[in-house]
Amino acid sequence: MSTSQRGLWFAQQLTPDVPFTIAQYLDLHGPLDADLIRAACNQAAREVESGTLFLEMVDGEPRQRVILDVDDYPGYLDLRGDDDAEAEARRWMDETYTRPLDPLHDRLIATTLIRLADEHFYLFTYIHHLALDGHGGMVMLGRSAELYTAWARGEAPAPLAALSLEQIAEHELAYLGSTRQAVDREHWRQRLVDLPPPVTLAAGSAAPSMPCRHVGAALGAEVTDAVAELARDANSTDVPIVVAAFAAYLARMTGTTDVALSLPVSARTTAPLRRSAGSISNIVPLRVGVEPDVTVADLVRRVQVELTGALRHQRYRYEDMLRDLHAVGDHRETRSAFGPVVNLMMFNPEYAYGDITGEYNLLSTGPVDDLSVNVYAGIAGRSTRVDFEANPRLYGDETLIRHHRRFLDFLGAFARSADHAVGDLPLAAPGELAGLVPARGPHVEDVRLLPDVLTAHAGSERVAVRDGAVALTYRELDERSTALARRLIACGAGPDDRVAVLLPRSAGSVVALWAIAKAGAAYTPIEPGTPALRLAELLRDVPVAVCGDDVALPDGVTRVDPAGGEVSPAPFDAGERRRPLHPDHLAWVIHTSGSTGTPKAVAVGHRGLAGLVATLRERYPADAASRVLHLAAPSFDASLQELLLCFDAGATLVVCPPDVVGGPDLAALLREQAVTHAITAPAVLAVTPEADLPALRMLDAGGEALASDVADRWSRGRTMLNAYGPTEATVLATLSEPLRPGGGVPIGAPVHGVTALVLDARLHPVPVGAVGELYLGGPAVARGYLGDPALTAARFVASPFGATRR
Repeated sequence: MSTSQRGLWFAQQLTPDVPFTIAQYLDLHGPLDADLIRAACNQAAREVESGTLFLEMVDGEPRQRVILDVDDYPGYLDLRGDDDAEAEARRWMDETYTRPLDPLHDRLIATTLIRLADEHFYLFTYIHHLALDGHGGMVMLGRSAELYTAWARGEAPAPLAALSLEQIAEHELAYLGSTRQAVDREHWRQRLVDLPPPVTLAAGSAAPSMPCRHVGAALGAEVTDAVAELARDANSTDVPIVVAAFAAYLARMTGTTDVALSLPVSARTTAPLRRSAGSISNIVPLRVGVEPDVTVADLVRRVQVELTGALRHQRYRYEDMLRDLHAVGDHRETRSAFGPVVNLMMFNPEYAYGDITGEYNLLSTGPVDDLSVNVYAGIAGRSTRVDFEANPRLYGDETLIRHHRRFLDFLGAFARSADHAVGDLPLAAPGELAGLVPARGPHVEDVRLLPDVLTAHAGSERVAVRDGAVALTYRELDERSTALARRLIACGAGPDDRVAVLLPRSAGSVVALWAIAKAGAAYTPIEPGTPALRLAELLRDVPVAVCGDDVALPDGVTRVDPAGGEVSPAPFDAGERRRPLHPDHLAWVIHTSGSTGTPKAVAVGHRGLAGLVATLRERYPADAASRVLHLAAPSFDASLQELLLCFDAGATLVVCPPDVVGGPDLAALLREQAVTHAITAPAVLAVTPEADLPALRMLDAGGEALASDVADRWSRGRTMLNAYGPTEATVLATLSEPLRPGGGVPIGAPVHGVTALVLDARLHPVPVGAVGELYLGGPAVARGYLGDPALTAARFVASPFGATRR
């Protein structure tokens, strides 16, 4: 056996129910001699030898044997009496090539002539990859056409100038250990350094199954012309254009800039080999950088260079590359281990049987791990055809059709935009955008004010805050915050006034939030230790700050000591505020990091609170017995999510000490304090052990992309959600369904009260009404849109009930 056959043999043994078969048929119209074409197919199978190949076990090893005198005449199926002969033929072919095969007992190649009408035939062949690869199948099919044509004209056919299977094996043995192999190995060694993980348009992974999902079409006239023009300008052919466009599509859809594809190659680098059948094909990686600012023309040139190198060094075996990767700890196993497959089938698809030309149709290239893009020339060179084959366990019919249609549209835009940056090309037609938006979360009728949410359980004697040795009941928290609220009001703080808080995460910072909310002012947390110049900028137009004496405040800002003053048991009354509090007043102000310039104050009103609280109640169910971790820095809006979740439910807030940021120390805190609910960042979870946390039943990861391996670890045995939302959307915009190991990491759908809309790839906004447009993120966000990979170059927009940037 060849190296390729040995790999296929073991793959077939591991998945005996999945046939590794190629399936194809020629559509023939005309007065065909049925007996003559079957005889030609029979003779061609013998001449190329692969058609009469059998496998047997010799001393425990699989070997191949050619038996030329086997009775294996092509079959004949007459469907002329069927009401829908074409549909019946397709059903029969699909059923035939998807049957499991036993390589030791079943025929590896079978041809059947299907008669649909007096002068309409399908010439159907299924081929196990162990006997023939795609190139070999074309050799055998082409030889049958040559034989038929010669015999029909009464001529002697020219001899087949092909190598025998034994000669092919000798040719492969001569390559092993040669200088040529060493050169090829060095080429791929360089290309495999830091090879990126395979990209996918699917939400997870799954074992392949047959039949594959399939959708295909010839390129339209406009796209064909645009591709041809770009190819001429690039001194190229259609192939690099299509490959470059697909690499760009993958990059845009997955948010990556380093794309690797799996490229099947014939591994036939000499003329005698190219004329021969057998199963010696190979798979090599095609790696290309696709930065958003690279132009289409430059990307095409990159792909040309990569294709040239791949074809020049195509004999170095895929199996050896995997072994080389394993040596550096990269364990990839599948036949598309480098990435989605681009199968460039640019052979002549016309096979003439005498005066009758058959139109080639590919049914299957075999099982597909993820996605395969099959590109092949149309009849008479009129067009190029692009088909998508996909693992049916990963792609539904609608999803595959949508990706195929979107890619063909993208290919047209790509071919017409040689001087444009790839990142500027649209990924969707306006009609598609209109079909996807808006997506609305559940409607919320009522309006909630921040002080009402916080103080819903104010009279309770249950512990509200546990901060190390400090424990405040709800009654004590209410009394302390009321005293501080009255001092703030005395300093002039009221609705729409900002009150800064420069305190570390602590019971004191919680008291300050309650006090500011009671006064009706806008809670404005700022990190203690903020440099003086930045602090002066953040406190511009802020009249009051709650902080200790260790903070140097700019002139004009009144300091209020959080621990000063007497505590009064008299409950707070809304009439004590300097003016009435309305839903359109500010609830809090969160500042951006300022990494791109002057920090911006994101001012959030009260109108989004009802939707946020409704989401917390429904998706993060907590009660009086719950213990909610307070881990986020007060200047991060996730801290407000923690506080609202806790106090709306009457639960206990467990304050994380400032010196605990993750890892075993955080795990110990979660365990010792029996924390039930935690909201944290993926980076924290990545370094924290997840075992032995029996109390933790609810986990939220947000603030950055959540890696699948982290989600897989932490989602076992508890409810885990992937959260997304900028500060402008009142903390949350979208929320996933509970994650499960191996189920991917979607961002889910809009939460209560949020309307998500999409911008096109050039950031032209879809209007959202009087509230305005709010940009909610990049490719990783759009990838999870409603749990389905969609317009990843788009940006989200939301209606967050009055949140604005100031």
